[in-house]
Amino acid sequence: MNIAILGWGSLIWDPRDLNFDGRWRENGPRLPIEFARISSGGRLTLTITPGRPLVPVLWTMSTEHTVAAARENLARREGSSVSQIGVWRPGGQPIEAQREQALIASQLERWWEREGKSLPIDAVIWTDLGPHFQTATRRDFHFQNALNFLNGLNDVEWAAASEYILRTPAQVATAMRPGLETFVRERNLTAGFTKPLLGPRADLAPVHIDDLPQYGTEDGEEFSREAMLPVWVNGRAGWVWFYHRNFGSTRFEVLFDAPFPRAEAVEAPDGRTLWMFGTKYYMGFPPYEIEAAEMTFRFHHRVAERLQ
Repeated sequence: MNIAILGWGSLIWDPRDLNFDGRWRENGPRLPIEFARISSGGRLTLTITPGRPLVPVLWTMSTEHTVAAARENLARREGSSVSQIGVWRPGGQPIEAQREQALIASQLERWWEREGKSLPIDAVIWTDLGPHFQTATRRDFHFQNALNFLNGLNDVEWAAASEYILRTPAQVATAMRPGLETFVRERNLTAGFTKPLLGPRADLAPVHIDDLPQYGTEDGEEFSREAMLPVWVNGRAGWVWFYHRNFGSTRFEVLFDAPFPRAEAVEAPDGRTLWMFGTKYYMGFPPYEIEAAEMTFRFHHRVAERLQ
């Protein structure tokens, strides 16, 4: 018997004792998933949530040979009861689920006709715990309250919660996902000024003084903005540079490809409109902080006394 297991959260990167074939496929069905459950350690986790937009989930094949055994195995991994493991079988058989039965059955039927019928898949199981944000926090479930909950976590809880959000598979693009991910990345930074993203899930490293393009240090050096350092500032991609003047005074400039408070529109050489702000600052001693555009930028340094 071929039994598919659906996944969308930590089951993907932390399967533990789940008995499966070791491969997660990305062409799963579309289900109403959102960060609407409070799980162990203060994590804000994904679950089937009535009324939320449909997003594609992942799936794998159980190595168990009966639905009963596969449900028991998944329930052990999830720390839940077997009754909290949903089951769907093709052929018009009743769905076993606690919420969104009609919607999930129709989505699984459509997916089975497209992907599972030819394998064939004889049954599909999934974790059917459901949302309980409001019960757990005594707050209505919406984005700002999710941020308030995350802000109230201690350091240990925050580490677990932020890891979960950042490790969620990219295709599980829920309505709240972009805002939560930006919030987590910015709080995880020691300052709001970081090196460029290497990819959609890459870790960010702080900008060091040594990384900054510097001009004007030599007599007659031509003024140019062509070698600016790509950076990530408060959820926005941008570029930065320093233009050194006499006696340690510098011109600090940042360009963004989207409007920014108190930023001036400028035309790039390729014709794009960019938004720039800058300020003069004397870079004489650590911690190299600059206030500009209602933000404080802190430049990290490898040697604390480097400029003294």
